[in-house]
Amino acid sequence: MSKGNKAAAVLELSGLGALLRRRPPWRGVLLLNHHRVGDGTRWSTGRDVWSATAEQLDDQLDFLARNFDLIRPEDLVDVLHDPRARAVGITFDDGYRECYEIAYPILRAHGAAAVFFLTTGFLDGVRTAWWDEITWMAGPSREASVASLVAHYKTLPDRRAEDFLDYLAEATGSGRRDPAASQSEWLTWEMVREMRSGGMSMGAHTVNHPVLARHGRDTQHAEIVGSIERIAEEIGERPALFSYPDGTRGSFDGTSRDLLDESGVRLAFSNYGGIAQPGRWDPYDIPRISLGHQMTRHRFRGIATLPLQLHYH
Repeated sequence: MSKGNKAAAVLELSGLGALLRRRPPWRGVLLLNHHRVGDGTRWSTGRDVWSATAEQLDDQLDFLARNFDLIRPEDLVDVLHDPRARAVGITFDDGYRECYEIAYPILRAHGAAAVFFLTTGFLDGVRTAWWDEITWMAGPSREASVASLVAHYKTLPDRRAEDFLDYLAEATGSGRRDPAASQSEWLTWEMVREMRSGGMSMGAHTVNHPVLARHGRDTQHAEIVGSIERIAEEIGERPALFSYPDGTRGSFDGTSRDLLDESGVRLAFSNYGGIAQPGRWDPYDIPRISLGHQMTRHRFRGIATLPLQLHYH
Protein backbone atom coordinates (compact mmCIF):
# COMPACT_ATOMS: atom_id res chain seq x y z
CA MET A 1 0.00 0.00 0.00
CA SER A 2 1.37 3.43 -0.93
CA LYS A 3 2.01 6.19 1.61
CA GLY A 4 -0.92 8.14 0.19
CA ASN A 5 -3.31 5.22 0.49
CA LYS A 6 -2.17 4.54 4.06
CA ALA A 7 -2.59 8.17 5.05
CA ALA A 8 -6.02 8.34 3.43
CA ALA A 9 -7.15 5.17 5.19
CA VAL A 10 -6.03 6.53 8.57
CA LEU A 11 -7.76 9.84 7.83
CA GLU A 12 -11.10 8.14 7.14
CA LEU A 13 -11.00 5.32 9.68
CA SER A 14 -10.00 7.67 12.52
CA GLY A 15 -12.93 10.00 11.86
CA LEU A 16 -10.55 12.91 11.26
CA GLY A 17 -11.64 13.16 7.63
CA ALA A 18 -15.27 13.71 8.62
CA LEU A 19 -14.19 16.33 11.15
CA LEU A 20 -12.09 18.18 8.58
CA ARG A 21 -14.98 18.24 6.12
CA ARG A 22 -17.05 20.07 8.74
CA ARG A 23 -14.22 22.58 9.25
CA PRO A 24 -12.68 22.63 5.76
CA PRO A 25 -8.92 23.21 5.55
CA TRP A 26 -9.11 24.53 1.96
CA ARG A 27 -11.05 27.08 -0.07
CA GLY A 28 -11.47 27.34 -3.80
CA VAL A 29 -12.48 24.85 -6.48
CA LEU A 30 -11.26 21.27 -6.74
CA LEU A 31 -11.62 19.86 -10.26
CA LEU A 32 -11.56 16.07 -10.62
CA ASN A 33 -10.84 14.57 -14.03
CA HIS A 34 -11.87 11.19 -15.45
CA HIS A 35 -11.06 9.50 -18.74
CA ARG A 36 -12.81 6.13 -19.04
CA VAL A 37 -15.31 4.69 -16.56
CA GLY A 38 -16.54 1.12 -16.29
CA ASP A 39 -14.85 -2.22 -15.61
CA GLY A 40 -12.56 -2.08 -18.63
CA THR A 41 -13.39 -5.56 -19.91
CA ARG A 42 -15.10 -4.43 -23.10
CA TRP A 43 -12.05 -2.84 -24.69
CA SER A 44 -8.45 -4.01 -25.10
CA THR A 45 -6.87 -0.74 -24.04
CA GLY A 46 -4.49 -0.11 -21.16
CA ARG A 47 -5.81 0.08 -17.61
CA ASP A 48 -4.25 3.50 -17.01
CA VAL A 49 -7.06 5.25 -18.92
CA TRP A 50 -9.74 3.70 -16.70
CA SER A 51 -10.47 5.94 -13.72
CA ALA A 52 -13.50 4.40 -12.00
CA THR A 53 -16.05 1.63 -12.22
CA ALA A 54 -19.70 2.60 -12.48
CA GLU A 55 -20.11 1.72 -8.81
CA GLN A 56 -17.12 3.85 -7.81
CA LEU A 57 -18.34 6.84 -9.80
CA ASP A 58 -21.77 6.56 -8.18
CA ASP A 59 -20.19 6.39 -4.71
CA GLN A 60 -17.88 9.32 -5.47
CA LEU A 61 -20.70 11.57 -6.64
CA ASP A 62 -22.82 10.65 -3.61
CA PHE A 63 -19.94 11.56 -1.32
CA LEU A 64 -19.21 14.84 -3.11
CA ALA A 65 -22.85 15.92 -3.18
CA ARG A 66 -23.11 15.39 0.59
CA ASN A 67 -19.94 17.27 1.49
CA PHE A 68 -19.27 19.93 -1.15
CA ASP A 69 -20.95 22.25 -3.62
CA LEU A 70 -20.91 20.50 -7.01
CA ILE A 71 -20.55 23.07 -9.78
CA ARG A 72 -20.15 23.22 -13.52
CA PRO A 73 -16.62 24.30 -14.49
CA GLU A 74 -18.04 27.11 -16.65
CA ASP A 75 -19.30 28.61 -13.38
CA LEU A 76 -15.74 28.63 -12.08
CA VAL A 77 -15.09 32.34 -12.58
CA ASP A 78 -18.15 33.34 -10.57
CA VAL A 79 -17.38 30.86 -7.80
CA LEU A 80 -13.79 32.03 -7.47
CA HIS A 81 -14.97 35.53 -6.68
CA ASP A 82 -16.37 34.10 -3.45
CA PRO A 83 -13.58 33.75 -0.85
CA ARG A 84 -15.77 31.28 1.06
CA ALA A 85 -16.14 28.88 -1.87
CA ARG A 86 -15.45 25.19 -1.32
CA ALA A 87 -16.65 23.61 -4.52
CA VAL A 88 -15.93 20.58 -6.69
CA GLY A 89 -16.27 20.23 -10.45
CA ILE A 90 -16.18 17.08 -12.59
CA THR A 91 -14.61 16.77 -16.04
CA PHE A 92 -14.01 13.97 -18.54
CA ASP A 93 -11.27 14.05 -21.16
CA ASP A 94 -11.17 12.53 -24.67
CA GLY A 95 -14.79 11.53 -25.39
CA TYR A 96 -14.94 7.78 -24.83
CA ARG A 97 -18.38 6.22 -25.25
CA GLU A 98 -18.64 5.32 -21.56
CA CYS A 99 -19.19 9.02 -20.98
CA TYR A 100 -22.65 8.53 -22.47
CA GLU A 101 -23.37 4.93 -21.56
CA ILE A 102 -22.18 5.01 -17.93
CA ALA A 103 -21.21 8.46 -16.66
CA TYR A 104 -24.12 10.47 -18.07
CA PRO A 105 -26.91 8.44 -16.39
CA ILE A 106 -25.05 8.45 -13.06
CA LEU A 107 -24.48 12.20 -13.19
CA ARG A 108 -28.15 12.80 -13.93
CA ALA A 109 -29.21 10.51 -11.09
CA HIS A 110 -27.23 12.71 -8.70
CA GLY A 111 -28.43 15.97 -10.22
CA ALA A 112 -24.83 16.71 -11.17
CA ALA A 113 -23.24 18.01 -14.36
CA ALA A 114 -19.80 17.65 -15.90
CA VAL A 115 -17.77 19.06 -18.76
CA PHE A 116 -16.78 16.58 -21.47
CA PHE A 117 -13.69 17.59 -23.43
CA LEU A 118 -13.88 16.09 -26.93
CA THR A 119 -11.06 14.99 -29.20
CA THR A 120 -12.93 15.55 -32.43
CA GLY A 121 -10.81 13.40 -34.73
CA PHE A 122 -11.56 10.36 -32.59
CA LEU A 123 -15.30 11.01 -32.66
CA ASP A 124 -15.15 11.49 -36.43
CA GLY A 125 -13.27 8.22 -36.89
CA VAL A 126 -10.34 9.77 -38.73
CA ARG A 127 -7.79 8.87 -36.06
CA THR A 128 -7.20 6.25 -33.37
CA ALA A 129 -6.02 7.48 -29.98
CA TRP A 130 -2.27 7.09 -30.16
CA TRP A 131 -1.99 5.63 -26.63
CA ASP A 132 -4.63 3.03 -27.46
CA GLU A 133 -2.85 2.26 -30.72
CA ILE A 134 0.42 1.73 -28.85
CA THR A 135 -1.38 -0.61 -26.45
CA TRP A 136 -2.98 -2.44 -29.37
CA MET A 137 0.40 -2.87 -31.11
CA ALA A 138 2.39 -3.90 -28.03
CA GLY A 139 -0.37 -5.90 -26.32
CA PRO A 140 -2.52 -4.78 -23.36
CA SER A 141 -0.95 -7.38 -21.05
CA ARG A 142 2.50 -5.73 -21.36
CA GLU A 143 1.66 -2.79 -19.10
CA ALA A 144 5.22 -1.79 -18.20
CA SER A 145 6.33 -1.80 -21.84
CA VAL A 146 3.27 0.12 -22.96
CA ALA A 147 3.79 2.74 -20.25
CA SER A 148 7.39 3.21 -21.36
CA LEU A 149 6.42 3.53 -25.03
CA VAL A 150 3.66 6.02 -24.26
CA ALA A 151 6.03 8.11 -22.13
CA HIS A 152 8.56 8.16 -24.98
CA TYR A 153 5.92 9.17 -27.53
CA LYS A 154 5.04 12.22 -25.42
CA THR A 155 8.60 13.54 -25.72
CA LEU A 156 8.71 13.46 -29.52
CA PRO A 157 8.34 16.60 -31.65
CA ASP A 158 5.96 16.91 -34.57
CA ARG A 159 6.53 14.36 -37.36
CA ARG A 160 8.84 12.18 -35.24
CA ALA A 161 5.86 11.13 -33.12
CA GLU A 162 4.10 9.72 -36.18
CA ASP A 163 7.33 8.09 -37.38
CA PHE A 164 7.57 6.38 -33.99
CA LEU A 165 4.13 4.82 -34.45
CA ASP A 166 5.14 3.62 -37.92
CA TYR A 167 8.29 2.08 -36.43
CA LEU A 168 6.28 0.26 -33.74
CA ALA A 169 3.84 -1.02 -36.33
CA GLU A 170 6.70 -2.56 -38.29
CA ALA A 171 8.63 -3.81 -35.24
CA THR A 172 5.63 -5.58 -33.73
CA GLY A 173 4.29 -6.81 -37.07
CA SER A 174 0.86 -5.46 -36.22
CA GLY A 175 0.68 -2.70 -38.78
CA ARG A 176 -1.17 0.52 -37.98
CA ARG A 177 -4.59 0.30 -36.38
CA ASP A 178 -7.52 1.13 -38.64
CA PRO A 179 -9.42 4.08 -37.08
CA ALA A 180 -12.70 2.52 -38.20
CA ALA A 181 -11.99 -0.47 -35.96
CA SER A 182 -12.10 1.68 -32.85
CA GLN A 183 -14.84 4.18 -33.70
CA SER A 184 -17.38 2.29 -31.58
CA GLU A 185 -15.27 3.20 -28.54
CA TRP A 186 -16.07 6.91 -28.98
CA LEU A 187 -19.08 9.13 -28.54
CA THR A 188 -21.25 9.85 -31.54
CA TRP A 189 -22.28 13.43 -32.23
CA GLU A 190 -25.88 12.45 -31.58
CA MET A 191 -24.84 11.34 -28.08
CA VAL A 192 -23.00 14.62 -27.58
CA ARG A 193 -26.07 16.63 -28.49
CA GLU A 194 -28.27 14.55 -26.19
CA MET A 195 -25.87 15.00 -23.28
CA ARG A 196 -25.73 18.73 -23.87
CA SER A 197 -29.53 18.91 -23.93
CA GLY A 198 -29.48 17.00 -20.65
CA GLY A 199 -27.40 19.64 -18.88
CA MET A 200 -23.85 18.56 -19.62
CA SER A 201 -21.24 20.94 -21.08
CA MET A 202 -18.86 20.35 -23.97
CA GLY A 203 -15.32 21.60 -24.35
CA ALA A 204 -12.54 21.16 -26.90
CA HIS A 205 -9.56 18.82 -26.55
CA THR A 206 -7.88 19.19 -29.99
CA VAL A 207 -8.45 17.12 -33.12
CA ASN A 208 -5.81 14.38 -32.71
CA HIS A 209 -4.64 14.79 -29.09
CA PRO A 210 -1.01 15.82 -29.70
CA VAL A 211 1.20 17.12 -26.90
CA LEU A 212 0.86 20.71 -28.06
CA ALA A 213 4.20 22.07 -26.84
CA ARG A 214 6.01 19.55 -29.07
CA HIS A 215 4.54 21.23 -32.16
CA GLY A 216 4.85 24.53 -33.98
CA ARG A 217 2.25 27.26 -34.27
CA ASP A 218 0.67 25.96 -37.48
CA THR A 219 0.00 22.50 -36.06
CA GLN A 220 -1.21 23.90 -32.76
CA HIS A 221 -3.56 26.25 -34.60
CA ALA A 222 -5.00 23.42 -36.67
CA GLU A 223 -5.50 21.25 -33.60
CA ILE A 224 -7.02 23.90 -31.34
CA VAL A 225 -9.14 25.82 -33.84
CA GLY A 226 -10.09 22.68 -35.74
CA SER A 227 -11.57 21.05 -32.64
CA ILE A 228 -13.40 24.21 -31.56
CA GLU A 229 -14.96 24.73 -34.98
CA ARG A 230 -15.90 21.05 -35.36
CA ILE A 231 -17.75 21.06 -32.04
CA ALA A 232 -19.47 24.33 -32.93
CA GLU A 233 -20.60 22.78 -36.22
CA GLU A 234 -22.19 19.83 -34.39
CA ILE A 235 -23.77 21.50 -31.35
CA GLY A 236 -24.44 24.99 -32.70
CA GLU A 237 -22.29 26.76 -30.14
CA ARG A 238 -18.59 27.57 -30.03
CA PRO A 239 -17.06 25.99 -26.90
CA ALA A 240 -15.40 28.40 -24.49
CA LEU A 241 -13.64 25.68 -22.47
CA PHE A 242 -10.54 23.70 -23.46
CA SER A 243 -8.38 21.04 -21.82
CA TYR A 244 -4.77 20.44 -22.81
CA PRO A 245 -3.90 16.95 -24.08
CA ASP A 246 -1.74 15.25 -21.45
CA GLY A 247 -2.05 18.45 -19.41
CA THR A 248 1.18 18.01 -17.46
CA ARG A 249 3.65 20.81 -16.91
CA GLY A 250 5.45 21.48 -20.17
CA SER A 251 2.75 19.92 -22.37
CA PHE A 252 1.48 23.36 -23.43
CA ASP A 253 3.28 26.66 -23.97
CA GLY A 254 2.85 30.35 -24.72
CA THR A 255 1.79 29.60 -28.27
CA SER A 256 -0.98 27.35 -26.95
CA ARG A 257 -2.19 30.11 -24.65
CA ASP A 258 -2.11 32.76 -27.39
CA LEU A 259 -4.10 30.59 -29.78
CA LEU A 260 -6.71 29.83 -27.13
CA ASP A 261 -7.09 33.52 -26.38
CA GLU A 262 -7.44 34.34 -30.08
CA SER A 263 -10.03 31.55 -30.43
CA GLY A 264 -12.28 32.95 -27.73
CA VAL A 265 -11.58 30.27 -25.13
CA ARG A 266 -12.27 31.62 -21.64
CA LEU A 267 -10.78 28.83 -19.53
CA ALA A 268 -8.20 26.13 -20.24
CA PHE A 269 -7.51 23.20 -17.94
CA SER A 270 -4.28 21.43 -17.07
CA ASN A 271 -4.01 18.03 -15.41
CA TYR A 272 -1.14 17.97 -12.92
CA GLY A 273 -2.92 18.50 -9.62
CA GLY A 274 -3.80 21.29 -7.25
CA ILE A 275 -6.87 23.45 -6.71
CA ALA A 276 -8.00 26.80 -8.10
CA GLN A 277 -7.98 29.30 -5.25
CA PRO A 278 -9.58 32.76 -5.07
CA GLY A 279 -7.08 35.40 -6.15
CA ARG A 280 -4.51 32.75 -7.16
CA TRP A 281 -5.62 31.25 -10.44
CA ASP A 282 -4.69 31.49 -14.11
CA PRO A 283 -7.56 31.26 -16.64
CA TYR A 284 -5.31 29.36 -19.07
CA ASP A 285 -3.95 26.94 -16.50
CA ILE A 286 -6.82 25.80 -14.28
CA PRO A 287 -5.50 22.83 -12.25
CA ARG A 288 -7.24 19.48 -12.10
CA ILE A 289 -6.54 16.23 -10.30
CA SER A 290 -6.67 13.20 -12.59
CA LEU A 291 -8.19 10.03 -11.14
CA GLY A 292 -6.71 6.62 -11.89
CA HIS A 293 -7.79 2.98 -11.85
CA GLN A 294 -6.00 2.33 -8.55
CA MET A 295 -8.05 4.97 -6.71
CA THR A 296 -9.43 3.45 -3.50
CA ARG A 297 -12.52 4.76 -1.75
CA HIS A 298 -10.44 6.08 1.16
CA ARG A 299 -7.94 7.69 -1.20
CA PHE A 300 -10.67 9.47 -3.14
CA ARG A 301 -12.23 10.85 0.03
CA GLY A 302 -8.83 11.82 1.35
CA ILE A 303 -7.99 13.75 -1.83
CA ALA A 304 -11.30 15.61 -1.67
CA THR A 305 -10.64 16.44 1.98
CA LEU A 306 -6.94 17.35 1.71
CA PRO A 307 -6.26 17.79 -2.03
CA LEU A 308 -2.95 19.60 -1.68
CA GLN A 309 -1.53 17.04 0.73
CA LEU A 310 -2.75 13.64 -0.43
CA HIS A 311 -2.70 13.98 -4.22
CA TYR A 312 1.08 13.89 -4.42
CA HIS A 313 1.84 10.95 -2.15
